[in-house]
Amino acid sequence: SIPQPPKLSGLKFGLPTSTFFENIEPDVQASYDKALDLLTQAGVEFVEMQAPELSERAKLFREIVAPEFITGLGRSRFVENQSVMDPVSASRAAFGLDVDAVTHAESLQRHRELKRLAFERFVGIDAWISPTCVCLPMPIEEVNQASQLQRALIPSQNTQPANIYGICAVTTPIQHLVNANLPVGLQIMCPAGEDARLLSIGGAVANYLGEPALPLMHASAS
Repeated sequence: SIPQPPKLSGLKFGLPTSTFFENIEPDVQASYDKALDLLTQAGVEFVEMQAPELSERAKLFREIVAPEFITGLGRSRFVENQSVMDPVSASRAAFGLDVDAVTHAESLQRHRELKRLAFERFVGIDAWISPTCVCLPMPIEEVNQASQLQRALIPSQNTQPANIYGICAVTTPIQHLVNANLPVGLQIMCPAGEDARLLSIGGAVANYLGEPALPLMHASAS
């Protein structure tokens, strides 16, 4: 069962820096800053933390996820159907065609090391927080071609670290704090296996920050 939401006062949140703020857009930064101001007023303590190993994110994903995706699908099936797949997804997966077994094994070993490191980073800290996504939702035409791969990867920039560290994470909307026109999220992360505590903390944060009003639906007669 999920524990009752804790009081925010006295909680200590880690503020990862490094890659979590690359490519950040103004509405996202403003919403995040406002959320931190409000949580500070609620008695939350913040501690800055560095995570330089997150620069390995792209490399590890290419060397672990891509070859395992192709293995699950079947190499010949992937090659035969690559031209009819979503171009961005196909381009991401195609990295796996050139990853050798030693490289894959080394990346898996590094993944295990990072999971151990995450436990150390959480000592004395209840949760980490960051923007969920550094950009606002993108028009599909901006991210549906293989040539747009780097832009298509931006939305997952801040969510991939949870996979890299093997931890759990939730997100709550915060765009209403500054009246942003499109969704913005606040990501909350806890150690692996602490899903119940994560949901408890996330519920407390969401209750305190409030929820955005749903847009009204207008019907017109023809």
